[in-house]
Amino acid sequence: MVLSLTEVAIIAAIILIAIYILPSKLPKLARSLGEAKREFEKASKREELLEKARELGIDVTGKTLEEIEEEIRQRRR
Repeated sequence: MVLSLTEVAIIAAIILIAIYILPSKLPKLARSLGEAKREFEKASKREELLEKARELGIDVTGKTLEEIEEEIRQRRR
């Protein structure tokens, strides 16, 4: 398969545009991925705490995560 001069020029233009644009976008993309990961871990931790509280018969209505953690610790002593 032989590429014509027009095809080579289009491919080169796409590569140059990508090289020019991506460096400024990569930090923003990485930051967004990091924030998404933290939020996921935070939600997972909350679900684990709620499950532990339910197993121990703790009412979690209107309580913060810290209050739930403290009550779990007290029940386990």
